[in-house]
Amino acid sequence: MSNPIPLRPSGPHVAMLGMMGSGKTTVGRALATRLGWPYLDNDVRFVERFGKTPAEVAALGGAEALHAREAELLLEALATRSAAVISVPGGAVLQPVLREALQSTFRVWLNASPETLARRITSTDLRPLLHGDIPTTLRALDAERRPHYAALAQLVLDVDAPGFTVEGAVERVVEALSTLEG
Repeated sequence: MSNPIPLRPSGPHVAMLGMMGSGKTTVGRALATRLGWPYLDNDVRFVERFGKTPAEVAALGGAEALHAREAELLLEALATRSAAVISVPGGAVLQPVLREALQSTFRVWLNASPETLARRITSTDLRPLLHGDIPTTLRALDAERRPHYAALAQLVLDVDAPGFTVEGAVERVVEALSTLEG
């Protein structure tokens, strides 16, 4: 493992953006390991804090209750002082206050087509917004969120690109961070 890379003007964190199934957890964990930083996964922290999965909270209190709790956890993660890799809930980009808060981070978008996402998502148990026709739901969510991801992203990693690998994605982020250092 190489030495941690300190961040500068863009903030102390790397925020992993993207839809459910895009690889935020997989790439985020690998990146955190490579940088020697903690990895803050919103879904894991959600269960630890609230004792329920996001899907359970959504079933009990609706999408608004879910998004309010996700926002609370994301804002807490962004407020931590030591550098971390943060997995951002997919729908967080729909909230202006969270888009503003994310400006203090280096933002990486894992861009995946709805078709790729549909193939990757093998269970909807933990996916509170997926119901009915999953490909159609994913296309609708993608259409709503894509403009926000694109506007926020400082680095776009195309998950659908031939030869895409987790290791290659991590190296691209590390290279981008190094460029910011210079």
